[in-house]
Amino acid sequence: MGEAIVGAYKLSVIVVIPFGLMMSACATAPITDFASPASISIRYDPFLVRAAEVGVEAQAHCQEYNKNAAVTDRSSLGGGWEVMTFDCR
Repeated sequence: MGEAIVGAYKLSVIVVIPFGLMMSACATAPITDFASPASISIRYDPFLVRAAEVGVEAQAHCQEYNKNAAVTDRSSLGGGWEVMTFDCR
């Protein structure tokens, strides 16, 4: 019986750890698809990242040019991804 428990534990470690690593490798932060002094487009998973967090990142980018970020487009992509585009004004 003890060997069965140890075997089950080893199997759970073999399955759970790679799954956990795979999930942590998924994008949990916004991803900048395009950035210039005039605009920035950021892709994100709305289940993991709030739109407000995307706005903070866009504002930080635009502030480098002494400008403010303004949302110009928000669209959904396949696979649950969304993209927000901001003008730096």
